[in-house]
Amino acid sequence: MQAGYVISGIAHAGFIGWALFGGMFTPKDQEIVFNNVSVLSEAEFQAMIASDQVPEVPQFDLTALEPSEDTDVVPTLAEQTDQEVDQSEPEQPEPVAEEITPPEPVEPLVVPTPDITTPDVQPPAPQIETAMML
Repeated sequence: MQAGYVISGIAHAGFIGWALFGGMFTPKDQEIVFNNVSVLSEAEFQAMIASDQVPEVPQFDLTALEPSEDTDVVPTLAEQTDQEVDQSEPEQPEPVAEEITPPEPVEPLVVPTPDITTPDVQPPAPQIETAMML
């Protein structure tokens, strides 16, 4: 048998089998579920969201507070700038004299080169094919 006949036969048998038995294995239709919805008026909506609003925070009168007596202790900016700052230079450490030695000379690296000799290679002779008819 040729491969084309086998492939065509399998494809046709599969299509016919699907046409005959394919509907047996499909799931049943599921019921559609509806949710009940009600319509609200604007007044009902405002009453519903009124409970979600943030209550007002009471405002305090901050001007009624009297300044304490400790405010005179804090110096003003002008008094702080009048103070003299010690601007003398810090002591410099004495430099340590170390004896510097020159590096030792490095000998150059000698890499040996290999002797590469290629032999003379001749291309192979063409082969002649002979055929006999019987």
